[in-house]
Amino acid sequence: MDKNLKSKIKLNKVIICILILIVIVVLIVLGTNKLTKAGSLEHNNISNFGMVTYGDDYVFYLKQENGIVKIKDKKEYQITEGAAYSLNYKDEYVYYMTTGNGGSILINRIKQNGEDEEILATITSPMTKMYLEDNYLYYATTNPNTISRMDLNGENQEIIITRTISDFEVEKGIVYFTDESGYLYKISVNSEDYGEIGDKILAKKFQILGNYAYYFSEDNDSLMRIDLEGKSEEVVSDKLNCNIFNVTNKSIYYLDKDSLTICSININGGNPKEIVKINTENTKLNVYDDILYYVNSDGVSYKTYRIKTNGKETEQIKY
Repeated sequence: MDKNLKSKIKLNKVIICILILIVIVVLIVLGTNKLTKAGSLEHNNISNFGMVTYGDDYVFYLKQENGIVKIKDKKEYQITEGAAYSLNYKDEYVYYMTTGNGGSILINRIKQNGEDEEILATITSPMTKMYLEDNYLYYATTNPNTISRMDLNGENQEIIITRTISDFEVEKGIVYFTDESGYLYKISVNSEDYGEIGDKILAKKFQILGNYAYYFSEDNDSLMRIDLEGKSEEVVSDKLNCNIFNVTNKSIYYLDKDSLTICSININGGNPKEIVKINTENTKLNVYDDILYYVNSDGVSYKTYRIKTNGKETEQIKY
């Protein structure tokens, strides 16, 4: 075989191998981004009432008393009516909590086209909060006081731990929770590896991102974080003055309750910015891509608004 031809064949093989490697790297990066998007970022929305989630084709959000709406290309379609909280999405279904009779809470699901709505469970709970991870729904109950889980079809309910819970979050096979005193613990979803994080760390409400639990400390009047092994605790920012915040990969969004302003800082507490003034302390902050969803009062009722995270293009969601 001609030497030049052999060289060309070898060169082509090298180019093909390089292209294959590039494709593999791109797929890994996309997969990692998808996992990040489906993990703590959405979970920290759930810590803020779970007003927003996202599916394969749509963003779903709570339109207050008007129920769940899906949006794509600025076109909206209503799929439920009434109250809905703790929105989660998987495989064409939106899972959510709503109010039932006698103070009960219903765990429901509905197809993203608005069909096949069904009640999966009726519970009593100290909080309207639910996480979807690895084909399970995790939720807190009272009478008895537990953190429990069930299959996505509402079957095989089981208790993870029996304990009075102030707050909890599920992340990568671990349930993190605070007890009635506000001390932070963790336990695996198979009810093993139970233990306290830190030495009596008071973190009544918290959010997980990466290797840290973030929480507002009333003692320090600051946003704090502690690594999930409990080895180090540090101040993130003294700009925060309440428990209303949402931690994302790049920024932390929070309410300054003194000035009634939604603000942001970077993940390490620097570069504070004002985003938008509001009229109430009773807001919730949900983030999707570069859009911040928040609750504001018009003096008569509470409504959902959205704004770019850079503070531009304020828009009330139409009712």
